[in-house]
Amino acid sequence: MNETSVGVIFLVVAGLIHACFTRVMKYTRKWALENTWLVFTVVALWILPLVVTLLKVPDVDLSYGQVGKRVIALAAAFGMGWGISSILLTLAVEALGIAVAVSVVVGLSAAVGSVVPMYLLHPAKVSSPAGTGVMVGAALVVVGAAGCLIAAWLRQPAPEEEARETSTAMGMLFAVLSGLGAALLNLGLAYGGPLLYASELNGAERIWAPNAVWLPLMIGGSIPIVLYCAFRLVMNRTLSNFVEAGNVSQWVLTLLMAVLWFGSIQLYGVTVQKLGGWGAILGWPIFMSGVAITGSLLDVVTGEWKGSVKWPLLVQAIGVAVLIAAVVVLAAASQRV
Repeated sequence: MNETSVGVIFLVVAGLIHACFTRVMKYTRKWALENTWLVFTVVALWILPLVVTLLKVPDVDLSYGQVGKRVIALAAAFGMGWGISSILLTLAVEALGIAVAVSVVVGLSAAVGSVVPMYLLHPAKVSSPAGTGVMVGAALVVVGAAGCLIAAWLRQPAPEEEARETSTAMGMLFAVLSGLGAALLNLGLAYGGPLLYASELNGAERIWAPNAVWLPLMIGGSIPIVLYCAFRLVMNRTLSNFVEAGNVSQWVLTLLMAVLWFGSIQLYGVTVQKLGGWGAILGWPIFMSGVAITGSLLDVVTGEWKGSVKWPLLVQAIGVAVLIAAVVVLAAASQRV
């Protein structure tokens, strides 16, 4: 098995871990949304990135000085855009449920996060075999995610999902905007070339170099999330949730969310570096496919389909099959770069 094939497997595993992160959210309901996301943000976007960067990227401050403020600011700006999309995702989940909201985000994010950097960074190779493979693979991810979306939409809702404060139409708008913004996480890495190069010159191993990009990107992403959570804590008077008795499980689950999310992003960054110059272009839709496939399977395992009629489950199975086909097409394209 060659390095590219191993990379594809790692990307699917990263997607699996990421999907588990989103499903843990279903069990943090003793806390308000703002409690969960504030703790998650502090751990996943501040503490873990800082620790890993300091441990694995030597002289990172020197690398930042060499590339200049503009590159750092660009990474932070991508991060802020992604942070806003994360807020919109939470609102979409409240209105539509996790399965529907994540399906929309996965499809749009996969397409934008792969096709846009290919057109901007490698315009001459769009019509090449690799470029065609990316276009076809991204289109298959969109179709597969759409199948999962339709199936989740038709599935009988759980009782607790029937009464929602946000309308379905508004929830769908939030999900679409979140899907477009979620791709900024990958675009930030794709445009982080100067930082990757500088960190490698200063002694970082290539697989750990993405942390030089992740750190400013994640700190930038944390800003809108922290501000939004602080606003909700004040408005909803939910600050006391952090110290109420019986909430130890919520702390544990939220910390688990942070570790799963950061672990999946770390594995994604490591694998992208192994895939070379097209790593972020090919890797993102495979990663998103892994998220959607695993999420669909977890919905079945955790009883989300209990009591539903069979034909929406058939639609779900077809959507998963298309997502698997997308991974195969993208893996083949990675061999043609």
